[in-house]
Amino acid sequence: MVNGSRAVDRVRLVAARLLARWQRDRRHIEELVERQDERGERDEGGPWSYAERRRLRELVYSCVRLHGRYDHVIAVRSRKSKRPSPELNSVLWVALHELTELGHPPHAVVDEAVRASVELGQGHARGFVNGLLRGVAREGIEDDFPDPSDARSFAETWHSHPRWLVDRWADRLGEAEMLGLCAANNERPRLYLRSMPRRRKMLAAALDALEWQTEAVDDLP
Repeated sequence: MVNGSRAVDRVRLVAARLLARWQRDRRHIEELVERQDERGERDEGGPWSYAERRRLRELVYSCVRLHGRYDHVIAVRSRKSKRPSPELNSVLWVALHELTELGHPPHAVVDEAVRASVELGQGHARGFVNGLLRGVAREGIEDDFPDPSDARSFAETWHSHPRWLVDRWADRLGEAEMLGLCAANNERPRLYLRSMPRRRKMLAAALDALEWQTEAVDDLP
């Protein structure tokens, strides 16, 4: 709870906690998520649903994959030389991902991020969190990044790839191919399921109930 008000959404809060621990301890993120799954089965707020576990993985794994992008936004907009604490950084990563990649309602994202910052002992930064995220919701983040013509800096920040890897690929493959490879690395592979034709609608309905988006693919054997 925050100051006696409603509880922070536990998926966002736990995602931020796992990401903070990943930053502090450099533990394998898969191990941290698996341990959370075990705790979730006996959570005092009730066992975690399948949809909650899916949301948690979306937030945690996506923020790990794109943390270079979100770190750049935070650095540009904070104008501070000191890096935020892992807890504050993680709250901002989660909120930035929701705003820029998932298209969640800005007012809800900002409010939950401020609440989560308090819950994680970062209440002193409430104004900073509120201001940064409202600015992102209003302006977007594209202007925070180098021009794509500066291929290596763009790949390091927007595509969230370490500079040593960007330089290696650019030197070996050329900058155009390096950019394409970085972009491909950030794409999620699609999952294809094969079913009997008469069972397609039933399968799609079952997946829809689990919040999976599906579409029929007719040109495959």
